[in-house]
Amino acid sequence: MDGGEASMHLEATTDSRWAVALELLESGQTWIGLADLVLSCDPATDRVRRRLHVEFPCPVDPVYAGSPPSARLGDLANAALNRARELIGTTCDTDPRFRTLVAESDVLYEFAYGQRGLLVATGRPSGALTWRQ
Repeated sequence: MDGGEASMHLEATTDSRWAVALELLESGQTWIGLADLVLSCDPATDRVRRRLHVEFPCPVDPVYAGSPPSARLGDLANAALNRARELIGTTCDTDPRFRTLVAESDVLYEFAYGQRGLLVATGRPSGALTWRQ
């Protein structure tokens, strides 16, 4: 998920800039921050529908010799995924335009380490995480 030239960070959808941020997100022009999430959209094509990336932070370095990240970070990642899903759900409940964006998108949750960096695991709106090797 590469952020483009501009980005915007909001703590909540009650921020006066939410409508502008949502417009930028819908257009795919840039990524936006919402609380501790980073959201971005890939535009739809003739073959695939729009993808909404929901990046949530991995707070510890996943690279550690001796054990896979899924063994060390599984509980932490699942809790973070649930918080990300809850925030997206709450935002859908409070904003019809965002709800439409989510409904019309292929939503991918991304557990990433570092400043928009290393992808550790991915998830969907329901189900378990898929860990990267």
